[in-house]
This record gives sequence, structure tokens and C-alpha cells, in this order.
Amino acid sequence: MDSKRNNIFSFLTETFVLFAVDILLLMLLAIFFGEGAKTISPIYRLGSQGLAIPTMLQFFLAAATVAALRALFYSDKIIKNMKAIWKATLLVISIFIIHVIYIIVFRWFSFDNYYAWLLFLVFFLGGFVAGLLFMVIKTKLENRQYDKLLSQYKNQHEGDDDNE
Repeated sequence: MDSKRNNIFSFLTETFVLFAVDILLLMLLAIFFGEGAKTISPIYRLGSQGLAIPTMLQFFLAAATVAALRALFYSDKIIKNMKAIWKATLLVISIFIIHVIYIIVFRWFSFDNYYAWLLFLVFFLGGFVAGLLFMVIKTKLENRQYDKLLSQYKNQHEGDDDNE
């Protein structure tokens, strides 16, 4: 039961973090490009004034979908013997496909707007690269911390071995 509660809490935390990042980025884009994008996308129908509630709900759904996909791909109950690189690759492809579906279903921009699709690809790849860099840096910092703790542990236990 406690594990289920932790899974739900983790899912909600990830959903809200992704949602917050999405909304902050959309707000920044609205401030700088909202007036020009008013006619291109319903996301910016309010121009530089902000985001409409339906838009925010759509992006909340997108954030929840991404969090659910991540939970699915990294669940040992469903996908057990797949290498981490394949899980990550399939996760990114799935997220991309889901966003394409949402673009079409919610009509975030028209199917024949090549400029909008190009910007979507640029932002998606940019977000992917930024996330990848964040994970690499985080992993390196954690590895340094673990190496430091391991060497402290070894140093403490070397003295214990000498006393025996």
C-alpha cells in the first residue's frame, strides 16, 4: 500500500513539475511572440496577455501523459529486461508521437504550417538536449558524491580491519 502511495505521489510530482515547466516556457513565448502568434496558434489566442484555461488544461494532460509514459517505461513490472538506452529511446519516441497527436487533436497549429512544425521540432530537440545535459550533469554530481562516500566508508573500515 505504501509503495502504491509513493508511486502516485511520484507521478503527481512529476506531472506538476512538467506542467510548471511547460507553462513557464509557454508564458515566456507568449510575452515575446504572443501577438505575432495569435493568428497562427490557438495556444496564443490571448496574445502576450497570457494563456487561456483550455490551453493550460491541454498542457496539463500532456504533462500527465508524459509522466505516465515515463512510469510505464521505467516500471519493472511491465518492461523488465530492456536495456536503459532502449527504454529511454522508446520513451522519447513515444513522447514525440503523443505530442504530434496532441498538436493535431487540439489544433495547436495547422497541419500544413511548415514553419510551426519546424519550430516544434527545434523546441522538442532543444528540450531533449537540455534534459539530456541536465541528466548527465546530475549523474556526474551524484557519482562524485557516491565516490566520496565510498572512499570515506573504505577509510573508516580500513581502521576497523587493522584492529581485528
